[in-house]
Amino acid sequence: MGIRRAQVRVLVELGADVQALNIKGSTPSQLAVEYGHKNEAHLLRAMERTAKARLASKAQGRGQDKAAPSDAEVAEAQRRADALIEEEEREAAEAAAAAKGKVRAWALHSPSTYSHT
Repeated sequence: MGIRRAQVRVLVELGADVQALNIKGSTPSQLAVEYGHKNEAHLLRAMERTAKARLASKAQGRGQDKAAPSDAEVAEAQRRADALIEEEEREAAEAAAAAKGKVRAWALHSPSTYSHT
């Protein structure tokens, strides 16, 4: 688990509002995307969905625990976020391997820029 993901989890566990808006109207997940923190954005989106489901349940008068999502909801949100992150990491690794291969091919077929005289 990355440092930022761990920080996000701790902040949410301590009561940080994942649906809070900054002065420009952006949510934490939108800011994470804007600053290139895709893994954290996925995690925050999953947490936002859980929060929205909890609010919808509260509005319908269902559920006893209105202060926090159930353990099952948190576990499901985390499972979805982890699956998205694993997929993203796999895609990033494949892209890096492809780029590395292109650089190697270029280096092998390019004339040397250094003179060995």
